[in-house]
Amino acid sequence: MFKTFEKLSPQALKDYILTKGSAKTVRNWRGTISEFFDYCVMQKAIRSNPFSELHSDEFNIASRGLREIGFLPVDTAKAFMAFLEEKYPQFCRFYALTMFAGIRVAEAPRMKDEYFRYGEKKIVFPAQIGKIKKAWTLEDLPDNLWIWLEKYKDTPIMAPSTYERTNSFKQFNLPHNFTRHSFATYHLSLYFDPVKTSKITRNGEQMLRNHYWGALVDKETAKAYFEILPQYR
Repeated sequence: MFKTFEKLSPQALKDYILTKGSAKTVRNWRGTISEFFDYCVMQKAIRSNPFSELHSDEFNIASRGLREIGFLPVDTAKAFMAFLEEKYPQFCRFYALTMFAGIRVAEAPRMKDEYFRYGEKKIVFPAQIGKIKKAWTLEDLPDNLWIWLEKYKDTPIMAPSTYERTNSFKQFNLPHNFTRHSFATYHLSLYFDPVKTSKITRNGEQMLRNHYWGALVDKETAKAYFEILPQYR
């Protein structure tokens, strides 16, 4: 976008970075590019870092992040899982993991059967699987998760194709990243304990507060979400 330093103004730089997406993505871009400009200053390629003329508050898009949070109403979540059982049972294990354990959609298909400790009700994450590249053990998971996993134990963890998500499932009007957002929203609503939820989602406690605190539901509704079970057991 900027072919020369002369065409780069602090305002243009800010406008460019704010187009990059979520608050976290914007922070990452800002940090990386700022480090590059610091290096340019050291090499005397430029006189100053353009970020020095911008306040951190100018990159605050928390309100935009809140609008990105989309979770399924309990009745829709229940109908969606029933629909999968009837029409697309090959995806039940994938959606059980992502909706009832909050596992990222990119992580779930990489999981192997040996990661599941059914007797102990634990899921062991090797470092190479998770987004944060850190080994992790998920414990104290919802009981309904294990009922789904037991039923579909012998099926692969398969994610639907883009076509299936946008066409076969279109009647449910599924929001972006609804699985993880639904889990975090309902889990926080049920326990009101960011520490407990963060141990499962592997997100920071403050991030959970920033993203989900304004979307919490009543405890009975949250409890009903984690009571969604297979139709035939």
